[in-house]
Amino acid sequence: MLNGGSLDLWNDGCTNNAFYGCSRQSNGANIINPIQSALIRTKNTVSMKYGKLEVRARLPKGDWKWPAIWLMPRDNKYGTWPVSGEIDIMEARGNGVNYPHGGYNQMGSTLHWGPDYFHNGYKLTHQTYTLPNGTFADDFHVFGLQWNSTNIITYVDDPSNVVLSVDTKNMFLKGNFGNVANPWPATHPHAPFDQDFYLIMNVAVGGMSDFFPADGTRPWSATTQTASLDFWNARGQWMPTWPTDNTGALAVDWVKVYRDYSTDLPFLFSFNRFNLFSIYSSDYGIEGKSIKQSTLDKLKEFGIEGVEKIFMVTTPRFLGIGFNPLNVFYCYKGSELIVLLEVNNTFKDREWYICDKNTKIKDKPNALGTFAFKKSMHVSPFNDMQGDYHCTVIAPNEKMDVLLELKKEELWLIARVNGLAYEFNSLNLLIVFISFPFTLVATYFRICYEAFFIYRKMKMYYKNPKKKAKT
Repeated sequence: MLNGGSLDLWNDGCTNNAFYGCSRQSNGANIINPIQSALIRTKNTVSMKYGKLEVRARLPKGDWKWPAIWLMPRDNKYGTWPVSGEIDIMEARGNGVNYPHGGYNQMGSTLHWGPDYFHNGYKLTHQTYTLPNGTFADDFHVFGLQWNSTNIITYVDDPSNVVLSVDTKNMFLKGNFGNVANPWPATHPHAPFDQDFYLIMNVAVGGMSDFFPADGTRPWSATTQTASLDFWNARGQWMPTWPTDNTGALAVDWVKVYRDYSTDLPFLFSFNRFNLFSIYSSDYGIEGKSIKQSTLDKLKEFGIEGVEKIFMVTTPRFLGIGFNPLNVFYCYKGSELIVLLEVNNTFKDREWYICDKNTKIKDKPNALGTFAFKKSMHVSPFNDMQGDYHCTVIAPNEKMDVLLELKKEELWLIARVNGLAYEFNSLNLLIVFISFPFTLVATYFRICYEAFFIYRKMKMYYKNPKKKAKT
């Protein structure tokens, strides 16, 4: 509506009236925006502080379109924009590939940060990436973010294809803002990128910033009061470049968010770092792979794919000393529960057994059942390779219980992992430490003590068979 019209979005949940965004009237010079576009945000539903985020999307064609995948601070912990930061994973232009400032064959990643509106250090944390072949509007691509307590990295298609990498420590010093007060306290050295952010996906058109530089190619000026009208009057130039099919839209295939739970660990517990209690990824799975990826790969070897959640029950290292002969992985595929057992011996060999419908031999009340599999790894120098394992599993809830029995002609060996569930916090870890001090160390020496007397009685032992090649 060019003249005499009004637009009022307050009753439709409008959230920001900046630049008359919620209510506007047209008078022939100031017009109601001729283009309407969409925005999706997760402020009230999903936010993240550290982790990994990926969006698979195809970018739109059309001059002066401005698609973006970005994050804003949920609570503005340090103040209004840009004091609390902004993370732009992807911004692009819908103009053609010959547009001098980058068309839909190019994207950019940017961090916005600074002590106030007039001191924004984004130019120091901005990079662009141009596809070597094709365009972002021809096919879907993955736009990714990896974010931890010290770094922010963006990438295209694969984490190795880095677009922007920023060390977030001492951002105020990085900005060299001069005689301006530092808005970020010294106790938060990675501010403002140490708080929860939420996701936004949108397509804007035009704008009064220099994202589309005022070089004479754009049909409006930021210095006039009639920018929207000027843009609309030039529709004969840009409207033919706007496809009438869905290639003119920002098409999103999927969004995946992975939270970094290591940042939520109690202070008495660490991952891949020494502490009172700790877990090291090298103690589990396949060498060189994460615990999760190793578990998924092993499940795949057993013909199982599509697992959505994995919970691990293990014995952590205590003061850096570890002994975990049996680890239990509860793997959920929809409503189906599959249990993967990881068995370790003192020779640092590792073997996996699966408890699923193919290995189940008996139903058990109040349990998943009993499962059977052939022993396939040398565990003890006082036991040969003969026998079958029978494993009885109770699904984890308030308590968990896994009973593993080695049977030959008779019951030969019993191993069991069971216990009650408690909240994972430093207080409960301290209670465990006080109640069972040096349990792991004592267990290790108890095993050596028992082994000595077994050897004296048997006067023989079984050597470890030739090791299999590592996978």
